[in-house]
Amino acid sequence: MKNNSKDNAGNNEKIKLNMLDEKIKNLNYLIINLENKDCEIVKSPRNISEILEKKYSIKISHMYFYRFFEKENYLIKENILIKKLIW
Repeated sequence: MKNNSKDNAGNNEKIKLNMLDEKIKNLNYLIINLENKDCEIVKSPRNISEILEKKYSIKISHMYFYRFFEKENYLIKENILIKKLIW
């Protein structure tokens, strides 16, 4: 559900999320391009690997992400921030 109100700068839309929605809780990782602020929310480390390879030509195994996010909450690789979401 989108909220059409603008922030103070007038150029970013705000989005309201229903935190009780089970679909939202299945999304576990946030990927943000720190250069252009493009972002995506994905379900699994396999999705992270696919997006990094297709959009940014960064090739990292999904198993690397599984292991990494067992101990850490975020990773920055070539101006791409990947954050584990905790619901």
